Amino acid sequence: MDYVTLASQVLGGIIAAFLVGAFLRGLGLGLFGSVIVGVVGGALGGLVLTDYLSLAPAGHSDGTMAEPVAVIAQIASGGAGGAVLAVLTGLLKGLVRS
Repeated sequence: MDYVTLASQVLGGIIAAFLVGAFLRGLGLGLFGSVIVGVVGGALGGLVLTDYLSLAPAGHSDGTMAEPVAVIAQIASGGAGGAVLAVLTGLLKGLVRS
């Protein structure tokens, strides 16, 4: 298991979930909601996009870091997953309230 890749994806997912809440006021999930959705969305979205786009891992098994471009690509893939899940969860929250 490459923990650097997973951490990069989760970090990207959390940042994206908070950005969705900041820019789309009606879809905000609060502090804990954004963190939970960001972690799950970042991990799952990052995993799917990494496999689909054949992205390089952000770290190596011996603990050394890969190229900075690989780290940025993993953060972006996790961010995409976190943003999508945050929007879907915010829309679902809006439907449940009404």
